[in-house]
Amino acid sequence: MLKEKKQIFHDRSKDSYNSKAIDFDRSLEAKLMLPFKKKLLSLISIPKNSKVLDVGCGSGSFLNMLSKQSLFKGYGVDISENMIKNAQISNPTMHFETALSENIPFSDDSFDIMTTNLSYHHFENVQAFAQEAFRLLKSKGFIYINEMYSPEFLRGFLNIFVPLSPAGCIKIFSPDEIINNFETNGFKKQSFNQSGFIQIIALQKL
Repeated sequence: MLKEKKQIFHDRSKDSYNSKAIDFDRSLEAKLMLPFKKKLLSLISIPKNSKVLDVGCGSGSFLNMLSKQSLFKGYGVDISENMIKNAQISNPTMHFETALSENIPFSDDSFDIMTTNLSYHHFENVQAFAQEAFRLLKSKGFIYINEMYSPEFLRGFLNIFVPLSPAGCIKIFSPDEIINNFETNGFKKQSFNQSGFIQIIALQKL
């Protein structure tokens, strides 16, 4: 029964973003995501020629923005085939694959840095994602989780309705939930930055 419930979120997310892909970057949703991406851009440091993987990359806009300020080898994965097609067109020198967050088709110890922007709350199995991030990152590699922040009193109320979203959202996570998940799976928190409704957590593979 639990597997069937998770499949519902998977299908909702995939169908929703496949249907939005054609003009997603001009949508209201994309505009609402922009401050989150800009905030991460102001905090992240990419050593030259690093391999960077964006999980839930959508149209590839964050990697495109990042390429304006850093020289790196870019990769992205997303559940939506149509988003991935657009990402590859917009970023022809980068590599994109359609994949689930817990089953990413790259080799062990492949990446220096991983990012995810407003996608973590869509992931069906965040523990499996943390384990996959540990597998994919090189020793001492970093992952940046960029998510919506909500105070505890409001988060509890919103999480009654979040799972009803047609976009396949599952829940709004607290900072402690995110940090504990990764620290249980071989990471250590390096920084936490919260500004308004934006929270960015940087964790390093031990």
